[in-house]
Amino acid sequence: MNDDSRPEPLPDDVRDELISADLDGELPAAAADFGLSPEAARRRIAATPGANERRQELAGAQAVGAHVEGIDELLAARLRAKALRAGAEARAIRERERRRRVRRVVRGTAAAVAAAAAVLVAIAIVAALVRGNSPHTNSSSTAASVTTPSTEPNAPAPSQRFAALGSYTDAQGLTAAVSDSVRRDRAAAANRAQSTAGAASRPAAGGRCAAEFDRLSGAGEPILDSSALVAGRPVYVRAYVQADKAVVVVLSGDCRLLARRVDTH
Repeated sequence: MNDDSRPEPLPDDVRDELISADLDGELPAAAADFGLSPEAARRRIAATPGANERRQELAGAQAVGAHVEGIDELLAARLRAKALRAGAEARAIRERERRRRVRRVVRGTAAAVAAAAAVLVAIAIVAALVRGNSPHTNSSSTAASVTTPSTEPNAPAPSQRFAALGSYTDAQGLTAAVSDSVRRDRAAAANRAQSTAGAASRPAAGGRCAAEFDRLSGAGEPILDSSALVAGRPVYVRAYVQADKAVVVVLSGDCRLLARRVDTH
């Protein structure tokens, strides 16, 4: 390639490369690669047949490429925006689902607590029904059972009239009822105590706890040896009438003291 007054035409590949470089504004560097100055490169391009047509083709191709590149960037931006929107929607859906789960758990917990409370109330009602009558009712029925004078023909002994004393909520209520009945029937109780003095055996109801009864009552023969229910549990009851006092003792089934009442005459 010589820079003379009559430029030599360029081969097709060199022509295309120099024209493309000229369109991109990089002709000096491209011309230097082929040992030409920018002016010599332009003269040889002009001397090459079909160079103008080729320049137009290459310029059109660059314009199309630039348009496609712009479209690609716009499409990429749209895709990025769409992905961001999709991510935000997915996060919102997950948050709504989490809140629904929390609400379901809270509702389930509240329902379980309400059900447990209802069960406890039902148990309390059933327990109250099982315990039966109140202490006041039992006291009245017990007192009524011992008001018949013992001087009547074939009248049962006081211990017999006290049998099956009923159900009470506490031992203090039981001792109060028995003590009240003993006071009302003191004469019969005293007669019963004298008639049984020195008996060889104790009545059967509290016999297994006789030693504990004697210790707590101050000994003596009971006018009453019976049983009852306190808070649904069986107990032994003995009443004693002594010279200056009446003693009522309530023991548990295993002979433990539940209540003791002393009334002076």
